[in-house]
Amino acid sequence: MLEPQVTGFLRSWIVLKMLLDVFLQELQRRCNTLITLIERENQELEERDRPGGGGKKLQKRKGVDEGAAGDGKGKKKKKDQ
Repeated sequence: MLEPQVTGFLRSWIVLKMLLDVFLQELQRRCNTLITLIERENQELEERDRPGGGGKKLQKRKGVDEGAAGDGKGKKKKKDQ
């Protein structure tokens, strides 16, 4: 039979190993998520840089910005007195 110190050490080691495994799995998941987001962003930038790709998106954004500014719902300027 093992001594109490050895069994306590083995229990602590097993708990530590389990916690480390959980930590490493979570770290791997977060890294994969970050890599996926970076790849998507790079793909979007490449599509915008291509000739003819992404021009429609930019035109829509300009149209939305112009529409918001010209609809009269924005802040009014104070008149100079």
